Amino acid sequence: MEAYLLEKSRISYQGKCERNYHIFYQMSTARESTPLLKGFNMKHHGSYKYLCSNEDACMLTANDSKKFEETVNCFKILGFKDDEIREIFAVLIGILHFGNLSFSGEANNKTAIRKNSANDLNRCCELLGLNEEDLAEKFTYQRLAIRREVVHRQLNSADANALKDGICKYIYESLFRWIIKKINDRLSEKSLLLSEMNFIGVLDIYGFEIFPTNSFEQLCINFANESLQQQFYKHVFKLEQEEYVKENICWSFIDFPDNEAFRLFFESRLGIFSLLDQECQ
Repeated sequence: MEAYLLEKSRISYQGKCERNYHIFYQMSTARESTPLLKGFNMKHHGSYKYLCSNEDACMLTANDSKKFEETVNCFKILGFKDDEIREIFAVLIGILHFGNLSFSGEANNKTAIRKNSANDLNRCCELLGLNEEDLAEKFTYQRLAIRREVVHRQLNSADANALKDGICKYIYESLFRWIIKKINDRLSEKSLLLSEMNFIGVLDIYGFEIFPTNSFEQLCINFANESLQQQFYKHVFKLEQEEYVKENICWSFIDFPDNEAFRLFFESRLGIFSLLDQECQ
C-alpha cells in the first residue's frame, strides 16, 4: 500500500455535515470499556475542538462502538501487538489535546498559550513525548532563514493557531504512513525480490474539492484528479486510436475533452508549480 494525498485538512477543518476521521469517534465510544484505552483519561468527544465543529454531523452512533472493535481486530489480524495499538491511540488522543490549545496575543503582542489550556498542554506533551517549555516556545516566535541570516518573527494568535493545526496534521500523516509501512512489512514476503512479487493495484482517491475557501491542498487534490483523468484519456482514447492507425483499422474518430494543456499549465518547466517553487525558496 502507498499513501497518496492524504486528506490532512480534515484534522482541523471539516466540511458541512462531515465529521473528523471516524477513528476519533470510535475511540470516544470505547474509552471506558476497552483496556487498550485505559489510563489515557480520554474525554467525551464534545470536549475536543477538532471533533465538535459540526454538532449535528459529529454525533456518536451505535455503529461507532462496533467499528472500534472491527478496527482493533484488523490491527491484530495484521500482527499489531497491544502495546503498538496503544501507542497509536496515545498519539491520536495527543492530537486532540494539542488541538485544544488556545493562544493569547494579537498583532504586535507576544503570543502565549492561555492558562486555561494548561491541562491540554500537559496531556498532549505527555502522550506525544514532548517537552512543555520547548513546545510553548515554538508558538512565540518563528525562525526564518533568509539568505545567510536567521531572523525570528514574532507570532500572533492567528499565526499560532495556524502553526498548531499544521503540526497536528503533520503528526497524523506521519502516524498514518507509519501504520502503512508496518502493514506492508508484515504482508510482504521478505524472500522475494520486488520484481518477483505479484500485486493488485487499487486506487482510492477523493474527488474534486470546492470549498467556500480553498487552500493549496485543494489545488493539489484537484490537480491529482486532473492527472488521473489525463491517464484515462491517454489509455482509453489516445493510445487505442493510435493503435488503430498503425493497423489500418477503419473506425470513426472519437472526439474527447483533452485536459493535457491544463495539466501542463501547472506541471511544465514554466508552469504554476515551478513558479511557486521559485517564489517560496
